[in-house]
Amino acid sequence: MYAGISSVLNSFIQSSIQVAEQNLGDDFAVRILKTLFLVKYYTQFKPTLHNITILMLESFDQDVGKLKQRIEEALGLLEQQTYIQKNGELFEFLTKEEKDVETEIKNVELDGSDISSTIYELIFKDILASTRITYSKLGIDYKYAAKVDGELKGNPAELGINIISPLSDNATGEAAVTMESASADDLFVMLGEDSVFIRDIRLLKKTELYIRQNQRAGADSTRQRIISERGSQNQERRRKLKQRASGLLADATFIARGHVLTIGDSDPKARLQNGFQTLVEKVYSNLALLAGHSYTEKDVAKFHTASKEELLQGMEVQLSEAQQQIIDYVSAQKKQGLRVTLKSIEERFERKNYGWPSVAIAANMAALCGMGKLEARQNSNQLTDERLIAALKGNRDHDSIIFDVQVEYASSQIRALKNFYSSFFGASPRASDGSGIAREIADEFQGLAGRLQNLSATAYPFAQKMEDARATFEGLAAKDVAWFMSELATMEDELLANKEDIVDPMIGFLGGQQRQIYDKAKAFIDGNQANFDVAGADLADEIRDILGQELCFKGNVMQSAASKQAELETLIKNALEAKRTKARTKLEEMKARLHVTDEYTAADPDKKAAADAEFESAGQAIDQQTVIPLIDTQLSNFSNQTFPRIISGLAQTSGGTLKEDVIGIRSVYFVPKKTILENESDVDAYGEELKAALKEQIRNGKRIST
Repeated sequence: MYAGISSVLNSFIQSSIQVAEQNLGDDFAVRILKTLFLVKYYTQFKPTLHNITILMLESFDQDVGKLKQRIEEALGLLEQQTYIQKNGELFEFLTKEEKDVETEIKNVELDGSDISSTIYELIFKDILASTRITYSKLGIDYKYAAKVDGELKGNPAELGINIISPLSDNATGEAAVTMESASADDLFVMLGEDSVFIRDIRLLKKTELYIRQNQRAGADSTRQRIISERGSQNQERRRKLKQRASGLLADATFIARGHVLTIGDSDPKARLQNGFQTLVEKVYSNLALLAGHSYTEKDVAKFHTASKEELLQGMEVQLSEAQQQIIDYVSAQKKQGLRVTLKSIEERFERKNYGWPSVAIAANMAALCGMGKLEARQNSNQLTDERLIAALKGNRDHDSIIFDVQVEYASSQIRALKNFYSSFFGASPRASDGSGIAREIADEFQGLAGRLQNLSATAYPFAQKMEDARATFEGLAAKDVAWFMSELATMEDELLANKEDIVDPMIGFLGGQQRQIYDKAKAFIDGNQANFDVAGADLADEIRDILGQELCFKGNVMQSAASKQAELETLIKNALEAKRTKARTKLEEMKARLHVTDEYTAADPDKKAAADAEFESAGQAIDQQTVIPLIDTQLSNFSNQTFPRIISGLAQTSGGTLKEDVIGIRSVYFVPKKTILENESDVDAYGEELKAALKEQIRNGKRIST
């Protein structure tokens, strides 16, 4: 049919087919291309693989399976060569303009994260369509971290859903993923292999990017029509990709905490939600301590009132397992002298292995306060009844709600605290009561920790000492009033000694001349490593030892380093000058040898001047070199490379042609038969080998500079 109409077709229309006939090298593929051309504008015909197979049948007894396979291979070739495009299940002939656009689309470069980002959008935004999943047994909404092949795509969260895509090395590695999941807090979803899914995503993203880059006013109308069609096709492609992603999820393998999960539901969203239920139970193993109670905000007041009434009626108070866990935690923190806030309690019990919702924590805290087990304060004011309920239910200032027991302190304890403040901080506290003084000391410790943090001693050997001191002061700043009143005295002598012997000298070092001396000595040692192989190695080692001392900030250590550095600088300076003088002498010797050569004698004044300038340049380079061993390298390079080149340059003919080529003797290459010379015979043999190599160069028209 195509042959019958080809004579009346515009040559521009036929160009793609003509190019295919000349270059494709596959007559059957060309026949299919012509067939797709014929049906291109007949919209009622859908050019799927099945329908194309029917069109290409030549007889009723033809093997349809083999024909379909052959057509599939031909379509793949045509698509690869951009004669056609595949959109979903349909294959479409491309005109020359369409082919140009399609080629440009294929050549669009994608960022490495484009594919995984699209998988994230398809699964988490289009299918799951929520940033939280409800744990149905208790009605708790949990955030999750959306991941694709381990890469976080959304906001971080303690629990995660990790999609193992066809791009992953572990796409089919169930054993490896199961092992990885054993210590992870993620639900692993293995989509399996699907090259078509990945290919269509690439085409989707390339087309999107191409359209954004090429939609502009004033462009060719035909081209804009094609781009617009590609945009419409891309919308359909995305819809089908969502369907394909749903199918992959329906067949996916779900794994959590080292176990492959059995999930019967076929709905992709339901499968993700059901798998997440199991993850919650495996990660939050103490969630069961809530005894299946689904907490609401009303429970905060309800629990407080019920506990208070039981206490007033003289009933024996029974703690639930959840309340006992809270009491145990608060008691342990108090024993360590730490402030216990509502925020710190929430951080403890909202995370693994608990996963309790904040309303459950607030309700149980209210119960404990109601039964007299805990006392709450905020800004030094005790919280009771309605104020306590409001504070627990509120969303603000949880770090200022402190759970503590008010204690009466003796005057001797207060006096001891004042004396410590004066001795350690060199001033008197503003407060006069024990709690106020304790808080002032905590604030001063926090300020001192911040000062040490800002000084930054990472470049110095006492960095760990400073970090230890900072951590100590920061830890002390977190202690509560009771600890300062009863336990500070046991550490007083140690803290004062540490401040005088360690902390103050470190601060003085970093803020004074000692730091400058250290930095200068360190820079000199680092910058002259190669020179110490020539001179001053022992002295350099002594300075390194000083700079490496953890207590280099004490006493006159830095003054000793400065003195030794001055001595070492003199040694290096003298050794450098001696090496430069020796090198300049050798340059002058080579220059003198050059001046008596026939080439130099016969050269014109300009060439002589150019040759002499090479020596002058080499001498300047040696004078500027500060690394002693490199002077020998410079001299060797000049002798073996530059010197022969100078002679060759002098030997040039007036027409610019080299009469002969001069090379350095070190450039003569040969492979000796023996690597190690052990006796005189070996030496003689080596000499003969060298002599043969030198003669070979002479026979090849070379001259050799020694």
